[in-house]
Amino acid sequence: MTDASGTSIVERAELDLLEPTVADAFVLAVEAAKEGGAIFMGGSTPDEVFRNAVASAIDAIEARGELLRRFLFLGPYEGDGPLPPELHGKRITDTECNKAINLIHSHAINCFKGQLAEVIALRSFATLASRLQREEHLPRTALIFVGDSAMPLRGKAGVVKGADIHILDASKEQTALLVVGEVKSYPASARRLEPQLKAHMTRTLRGLRLAQDPRATRVVRPTFPSQGVAFFSASPSRWRLPREFSFLKKDGRTFLHFAAPSR
Repeated sequence: MTDASGTSIVERAELDLLEPTVADAFVLAVEAAKEGGAIFMGGSTPDEVFRNAVASAIDAIEARGELLRRFLFLGPYEGDGPLPPELHGKRITDTECNKAINLIHSHAINCFKGQLAEVIALRSFATLASRLQREEHLPRTALIFVGDSAMPLRGKAGVVKGADIHILDASKEQTALLVVGEVKSYPASARRLEPQLKAHMTRTLRGLRLAQDPRATRVVRPTFPSQGVAFFSASPSRWRLPREFSFLKKDGRTFLHFAAPSR
């Protein structure tokens, strides 16, 4: 995906595009994950992780992006009523326009939001993994594979999207899958996530492609430890922004007022 100048959007992706507090949380999460031994695909600096996150979001959008491209390049019909025959192929219909807007709202935005959530949650994952290592529930040799650095195989060639986090122990002859982790950008209960986490675990039996660099990959077929595979999950709280507001006048100035949020 490129902008009007023909420059790749990924190439122009910088952390200063984020709101400062979000950018700070992003950097802290990446640094905490690196300190805990996390492995990223395509680079592990905050800037590299951010660009890779943007690239992953764009890939997911473009997989369903034909209608979005038509919306951006053709645009909706400016007049009233049905689309005139002479504008077929030059404008999109009202129905297509509605679908495109829904796609932007329900899919495109969620792709970027999900990528941010996956990275910001790494700080919590790394803290939990470190504590479990201190308590000897996880071996010191465990490695955290983030996102596309560990992907389940599909058929004889190719891979599919797997869990957001895989924690593996490759210190022995047989690589062991210790933890499968999933991050959601919306509130989700453990009960709702459990089937997805189990499906991720089952996919690893076909093999996992491990890579820090897309040009240097290796395949492992992990075993499950006798005590079973642990599940990690993270999702935001159900805290909501206030929806009731009013404008108050004071000393000739107008102020936006809203009630304190409820948790």
